[in-house]
Amino acid sequence: MTKILVTDGLEFIGSNLVKELRNRGYDVWLCDLRHSEDPKSIRYNVSVFRQVERLFEKHDFEYVYHAVTEYGRWKGKYINIVKKINDIPNVKNFLNMAFLVIDYTYMKN
Repeated sequence: MTKILVTDGLEFIGSNLVKELRNRGYDVWLCDLRHSEDPKSIRYNVSVFRQVERLFEKHDFEYVYHAVTEYGRWKGKYINIVKKINDIPNVKNFLNMAFLVIDYTYMKN
């Protein structure tokens, strides 16, 4: 069975994606800053590279849906710019892990 990780899996986009993927029969795990009773929920801060690295050391995910977003919650240009800048490490950490996994897989073969 395909093992999938959905980041921000407790929020609106992530939670709906988790539900749909599970309905389709996939083994879906989620990570979020908040605690969840879901047995396949992992409490992680994806903006901290070491936590992302540990996540991939413990689990062998075949796919990752990076659903971390900021949208329409606050008005004002300054706050929106700050939120977008703060989200950059999240994407960077997952891209770095992807390259590490690709390098590791290549070196094994």
